[in-house]
Amino acid sequence: MTRMKKNKKPGRVGGAGARLVAVASAVAMFLAVAVGGSAIAATPTNSASPSEITKTAVPKTVATNDGVSLGVPQHTKIVNAPDKDGKYTVSLNVTGAVDSSTSTTSKPLDIVLVLDESGSMENSISYSDRTTKQQALVTAVDSFLDMTAKANEQLPANAEKHQVSLVKFASDKSDQIGNDTNWRGYNYSQIVSGFTTDFNGLRNTVGQLKPSGATRADYGLQKAQDVLRNKRADAKQVVLFFTDGVPTSQRDFDNQVASDAITAAREMKQAGTDIYSVGVVDGADPGNTTDKSVNSFLNAVSSNYPNATLTKDNWNRWNWNLGQGGNQGYYQSASSAEELKSVFDKIQQQITTTVLYQGVRIEDALSKDNWVTFTGANNAPEFTYSKTVNGKTTDYTPDNKATVDGNGKIVWYPEGQNGQLEAGTTYTVNFTVKTTQKAYDAAAANHKDDSAATGNNNFYTNDNDTAKVFYKTVTSVNGQPTVSDENNTPYNKPLITLPTSTIIVTKTWADGNEQHGSDAVTVHLKQDGKNYGDAVTLNAADEWRHDFTVPAGPDGHQYTVTEQSVDGYDSSVSVSVSTAPSSADNGVITLKGLDEQKGAAAITNTASSVMLPAADLKVTKQVKGHAAANDFGFTLACETTNDQNAGSCKNVSGLDSNGQLRATVSKDVLAKSNDSAEASFGTTNQNLKFKVPSGSANEVVYTFKITENGADNAPAGWQYDTAEHIVTVTVAKNADGKWAATVSGNNPKFVNRYVAVAALPLTGGTTGRAWIVAAGVLLALAGGAGYVAWRRRMTI
Repeated sequence: MTRMKKNKKPGRVGGAGARLVAVASAVAMFLAVAVGGSAIAATPTNSASPSEITKTAVPKTVATNDGVSLGVPQHTKIVNAPDKDGKYTVSLNVTGAVDSSTSTTSKPLDIVLVLDESGSMENSISYSDRTTKQQALVTAVDSFLDMTAKANEQLPANAEKHQVSLVKFASDKSDQIGNDTNWRGYNYSQIVSGFTTDFNGLRNTVGQLKPSGATRADYGLQKAQDVLRNKRADAKQVVLFFTDGVPTSQRDFDNQVASDAITAAREMKQAGTDIYSVGVVDGADPGNTTDKSVNSFLNAVSSNYPNATLTKDNWNRWNWNLGQGGNQGYYQSASSAEELKSVFDKIQQQITTTVLYQGVRIEDALSKDNWVTFTGANNAPEFTYSKTVNGKTTDYTPDNKATVDGNGKIVWYPEGQNGQLEAGTTYTVNFTVKTTQKAYDAAAANHKDDSAATGNNNFYTNDNDTAKVFYKTVTSVNGQPTVSDENNTPYNKPLITLPTSTIIVTKTWADGNEQHGSDAVTVHLKQDGKNYGDAVTLNAADEWRHDFTVPAGPDGHQYTVTEQSVDGYDSSVSVSVSTAPSSADNGVITLKGLDEQKGAAAITNTASSVMLPAADLKVTKQVKGHAAANDFGFTLACETTNDQNAGSCKNVSGLDSNGQLRATVSKDVLAKSNDSAEASFGTTNQNLKFKVPSGSANEVVYTFKITENGADNAPAGWQYDTAEHIVTVTVAKNADGKWAATVSGNNPKFVNRYVAVAALPLTGGTTGRAWIVAAGVLLALAGGAGYVAWRRRMTI
């Protein structure tokens, strides 16, 4: 059978040294993308959401001369919401990693080698190097597989291994796995081997490949798609596409073959696969994207241009569209056996250079402000530990337990001072803390009552000066370790949000709030006997209300509310709380509890008054000419005048509904002429209250009028005193600066006189005596008439 091996010509492209560097860079990039990814610590669960879960950014990396680097370990601090007893679970974790490139955390590689096995592979690689392309390829692949096996040996025991699949392409496509030819002896384009870590067996298989056939690049990349249907979900997929010529179905560049190959490559790239194209072909130039031939093709297939297409229009014209992208090093070329081997060696150099974390140490410290304490006996710490691998968390007891020094600093070496973290394993230490009264006090102090102000009631659980993860990296090149200096990076600072409490202060004027629209009062809140915050002003604009933000907490505080003295008014405060365990009694609000508490203080302003015993207001009665035949009654009546500083009777309490008081002098104490006696306008426990002046007035004068009852209807022989005596009560401050009531005109004397009948005057018309005589005559006549009538009845 005739081999199709003369469809391509060997040739050199540029200097070998320049291409070696370029190819090496491409390979380095290949692995850099292939090993990307990160491990995320499992988040502890709680009925309430964690207060904050934050991942620390990577501020720096540790790099080797081969481009391998390992960022700071993935580390997170988590604080869960408190339980019913106010205890918070704190978790600190760190995740181990191994790096074979420039990514933070290692991923295993699923590598598909797509190799050109067309007939031209039997040609010499160049005029100066008579090694055939097939021989050079076998040597390069052998080295690649050897170094991949060594790389797997250096991975941690629990790490997934790199695996390789082999695809050949030439002529017809076969769905069988193997190394077969068609009836004409040309190579099938087929999967030679699925993914395997048996690199010795794969090396033997590569040695048995024999070039023959066309260059059906489309079939090769389509078979790579078939292989990747069995990819690992947690692995990075990479295709290494090698060819020594343009895509053909016979001899010349075949646009349809190229189009189908580019389509298959685009679908893999869109699924996250990185594709590197390596060309050992005359005219290869990765910088050439416009030749519409081999260079356009190998750029379009590679990840240099993720969305490249080659399509045919209605006029059967082929249109190249590379789309967005550029020369990122995914297309490389080689023109000698040495260069080709260097490409694969550089790939493996990246793989076999590993970086691990060593001597990792977690440090944390309780807040320096004593906002939290441990929850064990005598405030001792209690630690638990877990490991998370592939999303599964297992509790365990480490050989190296966390310690706490006298200052509350926590130190933990997950794998000991010189141990290495297992790749992909998240180590977690957990402990519980409870917030102190100082934390509640600080939360309330940071809170701002002004809605336009900034501030909150959050606080940090750790001090970032001490909460850090310390680590070293150990870099192994071909099994030779090098340990770095110690590095560190801070933990995130989760926040705990503590509830604040409220005391609502309201103001009521007993004489009506509407009368005090222009007034204002100053109120002070005291905490445990000391002023808490600034005084506040209550006024009508704020509806006579202010809400104080205060702490409750496990120990709690006592609060009192006082009003700055308002001239002319007395204030009283009644207090209450909404729920236990807080309480209110005798003007004191005690707020205590882990949840939000609410208290209330209601201030009532009542007009100030002075008291005057009603019994102090007196009247004196004297009789002349005869002993008293009846009791004498007197009335004390309040009168509102228009005098300056006159007081209103409505501001006097203790009077009856008519604004009066009454007094009585008994006749028994006026047994003879000229006797006199006092009477009081009230009993011993009866008081009058007088409102004190308000505003700028210094005094107020209340006026009363005392009159004798029945003075205009005196009994026979008596002449009552009809005088109206005025008594005033002046309310003003005394020498001590206190309001006092002073009485003027008190205890007026009323004199009633009795005049005998014989002493009544006879002249001057009908006098009292005349009326008496007339009355006697009439009485006699009436008596005679009565006797006559009686005698007449007796004789009938």
